[in-house]
Amino acid sequence: MVNEDHAGAAGELAWMLDGAGLGRQPRYPKFSTDAAWLVHAVSDWLAAHATSSLSMPALLGALEKHIASAFGLPDETDPAGGPSACLTVVRRAGSSLELAWIADTVAFIPRRSGRLDVVTDDRVAPFEELAFTAMRGLPRFGSDLPERARDQIRLNRTQVNQPSGYAVVCPSRPWAHLVRHATLDFDATRPIVLMSDGVSRLFDTFRFMTAEALYARCAEGDGPTLLETLRAIEQQDPDAQTFTRFKIHDDATLLVARAIPE
Repeated sequence: MVNEDHAGAAGELAWMLDGAGLGRQPRYPKFSTDAAWLVHAVSDWLAAHATSSLSMPALLGALEKHIASAFGLPDETDPAGGPSACLTVVRRAGSSLELAWIADTVAFIPRRSGRLDVVTDDRVAPFEELAFTAMRGLPRFGSDLPERARDQIRLNRTQVNQPSGYAVVCPSRPWAHLVRHATLDFDATRPIVLMSDGVSRLFDTFRFMTAEALYARCAEGDGPTLLETLRAIEQQDPDAQTFTRFKIHDDATLLVARAIPE
């Protein structure tokens, strides 16, 4: 099974990636898909530059140039010109946390006030809804999407990083200027939790638990049990009749990062 998620931590950085593409013949044979190549390429570069003194916008601008050069000419078979990925990056800066995010990976940030911030990017949601509308009422068997939905997904990908579209990491189109940034206070005694949307389904799609309950379970080290629960819920809805989603069993990646005391 191909996994198009990736995550990592090095130095003061931690990050989460969730790749997407159209499943064409991969440009790089080492990887099963170009989306898998992309998340590994981004993760490797971030690990190599984890101690950089560049500002977060400048760091991601340099990353944009790197993956564009590494991927090369656009993929003419993909309306986006190549694979895409959601990305969240956090960097500790003393008692504060720098946060950068583009597309719908999810970050749980515990604030010093005791509040839990849930940070994600909903710019893709209207485009996802167009595809859900296209498939509504049509028969579906397991992982196979109705052709009308696949057509809408291809049409959606023409809008990657366009003014009226949605923002993602993409080697064939500029994206760093579309990243959202924030600097937050955070409670360094509690972990930061990053996840792909395959995990966040537990609270935002399946409504099995609240975001606060999911954070608490992750902080307690219950990741393996949560994954078992997630897969059981997915298996109970094998044709996505109860819970609307594109992938019956999405890649699910979780990273729990604890700050080293200063």
